[in-house]
Amino acid sequence: MPNHVTHKILFDASRAEEVFAAVCPSGRFDFETLVPTPLHVYQGGLSSDDEQDFPINWNSWNRENWGTKWNCYSQESGIENGRAFIKFDTAWSVPYPILAAFANKFNVPFEHRYYAAVQNFWGIETWGTDQYDTKDTPVHRITKRKDNPDDVKVLCLELKGYDLDADDDDDAES
Repeated sequence: MPNHVTHKILFDASRAEEVFAAVCPSGRFDFETLVPTPLHVYQGGLSSDDEQDFPINWNSWNRENWGTKWNCYSQESGIENGRAFIKFDTAWSVPYPILAAFANKFNVPFEHRYYAAVQNFWGIETWGTDQYDTKDTPVHRITKRKDNPDDVKVLCLELKGYDLDADDDDDAES
């Protein structure tokens, strides 16, 4: 069973139309729009023979190039509170190659928020430029706040839709 990591990329709504048109075909975020799978990657089932015969297979390639074993799923996109967002789930991990590709393609500052309940990790990252960068400096990660106890309840409620305090109250009544 995968650990579903929920992510939210937030950016200036004035760029929403451009970004959504490029990475959300049919309204759904798709890693293939940023980092396409080459045709030589084996896409079939993976027995031990297959893994030996096809060392460049979907599983190895996806992990190396997307940072996770599958394309994203449970996608949403839209505008809320004056900011555009792309929300999606991944298996097990943060798709850092996808975040880097997003930054490189659009050069738009963004915030990346994520929460994984099963593996119990979460974080907030700011991507942009800082005071020491020149006007030609590409967007890059400026801050990373991981597993900060002050963020866990907010991220769980925002990204997973449940209140950790409410779960504690339910346990106390049992």
